Amino acid sequence: APFDGHAEMTQVTLEIGAESLFGTQTGADEVHGGAFADALHFLSARGLQPIPIPLWIPTPTNRGVRSALARLDDVVYRVIREARSRAPSGARSFLSLLVSARDEITGQGFDDPQLRDEVITMFLAGHETTALTLTWGLLLLADHPDVVARIREEADAVLGSGPLTQAELDRLPYTSMVLDEILRLRSPVWSVARNAAADDEILGYRVRKGDTLFLPQLLVHRHPEFWDEPESFRPERFAPGASAGRHPYAYFPFSAGPRVCIGNV
Repeated sequence: APFDGHAEMTQVTLEIGAESLFGTQTGADEVHGGAFADALHFLSARGLQPIPIPLWIPTPTNRGVRSALARLDDVVYRVIREARSRAPSGARSFLSLLVSARDEITGQGFDDPQLRDEVITMFLAGHETTALTLTWGLLLLADHPDVVARIREEADAVLGSGPLTQAELDRLPYTSMVLDEILRLRSPVWSVARNAAADDEILGYRVRKGDTLFLPQLLVHRHPEFWDEPESFRPERFAPGASAGRHPYAYFPFSAGPRVCIGNV
């Protein structure tokens, strides 16, 4: 029967993200189903405004942002309090590691607002983008049963009937190639932005210090100057040696430079 593939993939990555980040499912459904989804919606709308409007001005969008962030904070700060109450004997989650972390010089740890920022950032990066990648990946693989067969063969040969662990990841080169090709064609982030650090000129266009420049993966990943038959789904593009001579920024699903996404590990 038909089903909403993206909703299913979102639920999967939500549960995995909550378990790895929080060490529990507590608060996960509240974060995603209510406050988090609303905050993401309003912040996306705010990001598309041609003229930035200060958050203190009570426009409908700004009121929505502030309300959603307040509800999101209520949930996240409760999860942080629970993590502090379990430390140091709690489960080894991302949050528990942050709670117990101490600066080597000062001995100070993260305060609650710092923990809140880390958790929200990782929760967004860890489940929303992954769910989109899985959703698009399933759609692409549905049209390429030969690729699915090779993934299954590789998994059977490497894993057998055992579970997948970190140690086996490097022994799945074809699966990695498939994921790279999915990210090339259907990158969950269609563009990234950077502020110019100095005046410059690019292809005759003047760039002033402080200007915002957009780097669109959606276009670069399909540019015929970098990719042969760019609209075709061909994992072999990422076979060992196939990337030789390709521009280093022809493929950047996780952004690039000193602020590359932590998911690129």
